[in-house]
This record gives sequence, C-alpha cells and structure tokens, in this order.
Amino acid sequence: MVRTVEGAVPWGLVGVMAGTAVLSHGLRPLAGYRAVEMGASAFEIGLLASAFAFGALVLALPGGRLIDRIGPGPVIILACVLLPASVTAAALAVSLPVLIVSASAFGIGQILAVVALQSAVARDRTPSQLDSVFGWLTAGTSVGQVLGPLLALALPGLVSTGATATGLLILLGVSAAVGSGGVIVGVRLRTAVPHVREARGRGSARILRIPGMPVAFVASGVVLACLDLLAVFLPLWAAENGVSRSAAGVLLATRGAVSLVSRLGLAALARRISRRTLIVGSTGAGAGAFALLPALDFWGATVAMVVIGFGFGLVQPLTLTWVASVVAPASRGAALGLRMMSNRLVQVVLPLGIGVLSTPLAFLGSSSSRSLILSAVALGVSAVASASASWDIDGPDDHEPPTDDTVQNI
Repeated sequence: MVRTVEGAVPWGLVGVMAGTAVLSHGLRPLAGYRAVEMGASAFEIGLLASAFAFGALVLALPGGRLIDRIGPGPVIILACVLLPASVTAAALAVSLPVLIVSASAFGIGQILAVVALQSAVARDRTPSQLDSVFGWLTAGTSVGQVLGPLLALALPGLVSTGATATGLLILLGVSAAVGSGGVIVGVRLRTAVPHVREARGRGSARILRIPGMPVAFVASGVVLACLDLLAVFLPLWAAENGVSRSAAGVLLATRGAVSLVSRLGLAALARRISRRTLIVGSTGAGAGAFALLPALDFWGATVAMVVIGFGFGLVQPLTLTWVASVVAPASRGAALGLRMMSNRLVQVVLPLGIGVLSTPLAFLGSSSSRSLILSAVALGVSAVASASASWDIDGPDDHEPPTDDTVQNI
C-alpha cells in the first residue's frame, strides 16, 4: 500500500500518452504526403484518413472490455508493441494498400494505448484526484499535438530533398522510444498493481442509460469535431481575410498552447468552480468565439483562440473524470472505450452534417464562415444540454472503488 498523495502526477503514464500523441500527429500528415508521392487519388487519400479512425470505431469498446478483464498494464504493453511496428510498416511501405493497412494498425494501437492509459490513471483515485491526473494526461496529448508536426514536418522541411522519408525516419526513432518506455510502464503497472477481475460489468446499453452519460459523450465529441473543423477552415478564413499562412499557424499554435495551460491548472479550477459551470461556460464561450470568428481580424482571432483553447482544454478531462467516476471499476474500461468510440462517431457525423447544411445557407457568407457559424450552433446546443444534465459525482453506479492507489506513482 502506498500513501495517497493528492495531485501526484503519474509521469510514466503521461509520458506514454504524450509520445503516442506525437506519433499520431506526426504520422497522419506524413502518411498523406507519402500517399501523394505514390500518386494516390483524392478518394484513396480519404480512405487512408479513414483507416486511422477505423480502429477506434471498431475496437474502442472491445478494447475497453479487454482492459476490464485483464487490466490496463498488458494492454499498454500490446499497444506499445503495435505502435512502432505500424510506424515501421508505414516507413517501409512501397504501395498504397500497405500504407493503408499500416495506418489501420496504428489506429488500433493508438486506441488501445489511450483507453488503457485513461483506465490506468482512473484506478483507485477520488474524483478530485481524477480532475488533476486527467488534466495532466490530456496535457500530454496537447504536448504531442505541438511536437508531432514539428518533428515530422517542420524539422524535415529544413532538408532540400526527401523530407517525407526524413520525417518517417524521425518518427521511427520516436516510436522506438515510446514503445520501449510504454512496455516498461506496462510491466511496472502489471507488477505493482495486480489486476483483480471484478464482477461482470455493465453492458453498453446499461452504461448509456446512466443519467447524463449520453450528454457527456456528445459534449466531448462535439468539442473534438469542432476543433477538427477549426483546423480545416481557419486557413481558409485566413486566406479570405488576408492573413498569412504563418499567422494562421500561430493562431492554431496559440489555441494548443492555451489548452495545455488550462489543463495543467484544471485541478485548482475544479476546487473553486463546479464541474457544471466549467463545462457549460467553456462550451458556451467556445460557441461565441466560433460565431464571431468570421467577423474578426487577426488580433480579434487571437483572443478567440485563447477563449477556445482555454475552454476546450477543460472539457475533455472534465468529462473523462465524470465518466470514470460514475461507473463501477468493473465497467470503467468499457465506459471509456464507449466514450472514445462516441467521440470518433461524432467527429465523422458532425462535419458531414455541417457540410450538407452549409450549401443551402450561402447567405451566411463564405464556406469557412458558414462552417464556423454552424459549429457555433452545435456547440451552443451542447452547452444547453450540458446545463440540463447532472455533473455531480456521488460515487460509482454499483459499488465504491477500492482504496489502493499504488498506480499513483507509475
């Protein structure tokens, strides 16, 4: 038994999460460049992009149930073997089918790693501790969002030829480090915290019937989908408003950096402000920033990015804490896997829906303006739904979690 330390950071788990995010945000654009070099059509590049998400949609829930059965440690080990193997396959791919298969394998490894890491940090922690550790875990993701493109695109861009190959070579080295570190963390976790399989957990339908659970899933998915849309349409907004490409990059980097700051300060905020206020306020403020963005200049957009980055940086860890806290330990992996699957589904459906609705709303302005305004509407609806949902945490649905917190130090 190890004494609980309020707010202690599980550095090993955070490090693996950050490394996984570096690989994800580096490999995706590099795979796109490699596909273009292979002469892929637009449809084939779309198929490649879908391959990365395929694993999450298909295996998030089974992966979560596997974690409930055997514990997060072995699954982290499996994922951290699969990640470098899939990056190696992508680097050596000489045909598009091989590249697509490697992307699918990477997506599977990534989803197993993320759900297992979330489940590991959720073990034996109180809700107040979860706010802190999920803040740190998602901060690791933010670090990866910044470092991944820098290592995979910006650094190789300094060479005159073979930038894609150079980027993949860099990611190979990173994947070896992440894989080795992840295996060590998984082994330590498995040894230090032997998994005790609990009574059979809830099925997916019963998890979804927990009051507030669908709202938590949708709130998380809408925020992620709107961030995806922001990354796509902000460059178009910049071109329409005479803002340079580098300035657009600064705006996106500002959003990511502020998200990192908000996640690091989440525990302090959660002690002073209710979860409902933080979630509703963050989502609502983000909706306002999206709606105003088409009419703003660069400096106004900078303020909007600060608002979006700070607020949206809070929504993910807060909803993670709530989901992990209201289900029993036997169902936690399944609930986190179901949340991840829901996120990916919303990330696919919402942009498609906005694309369909955008056409008859041409009077709202350019395509980027219409998409940003419709995103604001989706965020506004999510904020209203969040305001009517219960975000209180009274304990898990079946029984209280165990008190052993050995995982705290992993």
